[in-house]
Amino acid sequence: MRGECHLQRRRGPITTIADASGPFSAFGPASINNLGTVAFVAALDTGAIGIFTGVDPVTDKVIMSGDALDGSTLIALNFFEEGFNDSGQVVFHASFADGRQGIYRADPQAVPEPGTVVLLLAGMAGIAAARRLKRVG
Repeated sequence: MRGECHLQRRRGPITTIADASGPFSAFGPASINNLGTVAFVAALDTGAIGIFTGVDPVTDKVIMSGDALDGSTLIALNFFEEGFNDSGQVVFHASFADGRQGIYRADPQAVPEPGTVVLLLAGMAGIAAARRLKRVG
């Protein structure tokens, strides 16, 4: 029938990534990679604009206006849906206070895992302390 809109039923839950009830006041382009991670542009209640990967504007920030980058201060940025890959890298266009512009890639920061040697040493120290306490007691 003319004028009707047929919507296909979505499968699975809908997940809120971020909304304007917290520190964000507006949103721009967003992208999801094949691992399910989302990157998006958002304006903060403070007026700053940035690229984020979650609801915390500090821990989930990729880059934000006012940040120092490449010897100047970022004043504007553009992010496009195609600028986020499965490695977590984000590509964006930046404009700086000194008049320069450029295309930049932000790589995810590797979170070091505790090494096996460190865990082994900690376990040995705990055993040695327990033995000393047993001798004293």
